[in-house]
Amino acid sequence: MMQVALKDFTQGQSILDLGDVRAIFNYGSLSYMDASNVLEFATDHVRSINKSKFVSKATNIGGWTVLITPYVRDGVQRSELETRNSIIVAEALLSALNSPNMVYEMVYENIVELSPIKTSASAPVFLAINQPPNLQPSALQLLSQSSVNLQALPENMRNRVNLSLRWYRKSSVQGLDGFLSIWIAIEVIGMPDTSNIRPAIESLAKIYQLDYRTAVNRFQLGRIQDFRSKIVHNGQMFPIYSLLIEYLDAIYVDLLMETLNLPHERRAEQVLNYPQFDLGKFINQI
Repeated sequence: MMQVALKDFTQGQSILDLGDVRAIFNYGSLSYMDASNVLEFATDHVRSINKSKFVSKATNIGGWTVLITPYVRDGVQRSELETRNSIIVAEALLSALNSPNMVYEMVYENIVELSPIKTSASAPVFLAINQPPNLQPSALQLLSQSSVNLQALPENMRNRVNLSLRWYRKSSVQGLDGFLSIWIAIEVIGMPDTSNIRPAIESLAKIYQLDYRTAVNRFQLGRIQDFRSKIVHNGQMFPIYSLLIEYLDAIYVDLLMETLNLPHERRAEQVLNYPQFDLGKFINQI
């Protein structure tokens, strides 16, 4: 459920096409088939499926995002991985360019076969994010434009952006996994020359209208890359503060919006200006 009220749906139900995924934003209650209780385990640990517990349920009344993508397109059946990756990329676009709350995490997953009609489902998972979604027409237009611009990129760049979005989506977890996931997302979208950090810094310098050396000192990506290397290559473990992941999240969104030729929002600057965030102090602890 999104953190929105009925008054936020000024246009009623909104439908947005993001490549091969259709996003529907609706206020009300959703009916779905629930499979969260169908698995049963006997005393000998043998798993069985109790079909009687595959039941119809309804959500609470509220704001919901529904993402729909086809398994079969133009008569060709896609793999489950390809289909799920389409959803992940759409989730990441909505999260990065609007609000993580817009894709609060999966409440249910239903797979519908149309001929003959058959429905299967998977269990729900919840993740709470406080930032409310923006459902104003201008915000939805930005999402729509992001998809158009993404599809217009050369194939190799489009593939890199899609891959980076999938890693961005994985970074919603805290700790080392979240840190490494968001760093990989930054590396995929901002570093075309293996692990050379310079292109990403040059992009940030362009976004913030800084010279290269000033951007190096302001954003400290090189030092953070050293931190990542100590974890990955030396096996050193460090406490990962949530604000560091939030900062790298903002760096990623800045690079994403630059790549998709969208208006700059200077997200990293906003995090750097947090009174409680001291990047220099963190860097000096590495």
